[in-house]
Amino acid sequence: MGRFLKFAIIFVILAGVGFTLFWFLGRSSEKPLPYKYEVVRRGDVVLKVSMSGNLVFSEKEVLYFRASGYVDEVLVEVGDRVKKGNVLAKLYTGDLERMLADAKRRLRISEIGLEKLLEEPDEGEVEVLRAKIKYLEAEIKKLKDELYELKEEPFADPVVLELKEAELYMKEAELLRTKEELSELLRGADPKDIEMKRIEVELASSDVEEIEEELEGSVIRAPFDGVISEIYIEEGTWVKEGMKAIVIADPESFEVEVMADEIDAVNLKEGQEAKITFDTIEGLELSGYVERIYPKAEIRGGVVGFKVIFKISGSDPRLKEGLSCLVDVVIDERRGVLVVPNHAVRVKGGKKFVFVLEDGEIKPRFVKIGLRGEVCSEVLKGLEEGEKVVVGLLERRPRIGVTVR
Repeated sequence: MGRFLKFAIIFVILAGVGFTLFWFLGRSSEKPLPYKYEVVRRGDVVLKVSMSGNLVFSEKEVLYFRASGYVDEVLVEVGDRVKKGNVLAKLYTGDLERMLADAKRRLRISEIGLEKLLEEPDEGEVEVLRAKIKYLEAEIKKLKDELYELKEEPFADPVVLELKEAELYMKEAELLRTKEELSELLRGADPKDIEMKRIEVELASSDVEEIEEELEGSVIRAPFDGVISEIYIEEGTWVKEGMKAIVIADPESFEVEVMADEIDAVNLKEGQEAKITFDTIEGLELSGYVERIYPKAEIRGGVVGFKVIFKISGSDPRLKEGLSCLVDVVIDERRGVLVVPNHAVRVKGGKKFVFVLEDGEIKPRFVKIGLRGEVCSEVLKGLEEGEKVVVGLLERRPRIGVTVR
């Protein structure tokens, strides 16, 4: 009985030790590994540049008067929407309007004179002249006969004879003038007179056109449907021809102006697609493209940069000139390639390597990296799909070559 009790006690002790070892070892094997790892997989690598910029109107035009004078009326304010052809501002034109009226009168007088020179002979007037010539010829023949008879008389009165001769002279002179008048009427105006009158009409017409052009230049009209973005003139002030007066813009057409640093600028080229987002308009994302890259660098705040213009496709009623925005441009990309996280790649002596979990051990392995994106890099050589690479530690730095159970 005593021996049986002794064996039972020994069995219980051994069983307890065994259970304790089993529990301890089991708990140990279930402990999390002391590092983080990720599996090498296929994915996409995207290299992009992000730049901040501001919205500006892409379609805008500076308007100005084409004449000098005092501003009579400014009919718009900043922010007003206008239609094509609307009058936006006018100069005082009272003197010009009076000059135009005088010039038009002079032109009309010249035109009437030319019209008279170009008129065809009036048939009634021609007939009157012909009848007059016939009458004068008859009168002259009659006077000649009477003079002949008087001269044949031996005692003719010299006074009567002299009067008849004078009357004959006057009738013959009148006949000559009438024939010349008829000839001139039938011949028409002298070509030189017509040419001079034409020149007179052209000069008068040129005066009218010049004054009308100056009057039109004294008015600013909207060249297209748009919104007034800037006004530089005030009523009652004197302005010179060509001086900036009003700026009109198309409120539906925007572009983004960005100052890209040297590194980003060399990676950009015209036509590249872009994504535009806004801090102040949550959820709004517009597409666009690089429209223009200025070739000359600018220095702002000691930083060298290049101005880049991005054209926006589409619009939104909430957009305003000057709004801040973020522009993302994809520079390069790889689709469906082996990738590893960027923070898994280390460099030593100019060579890149990663720590790989291989046969339960952490081992370094040199790799060849292709395109490096913001998050991950393309693996060209050194890794296979499905392998595990160390990306960080959970507890303590593991020793390389140490078996991990």
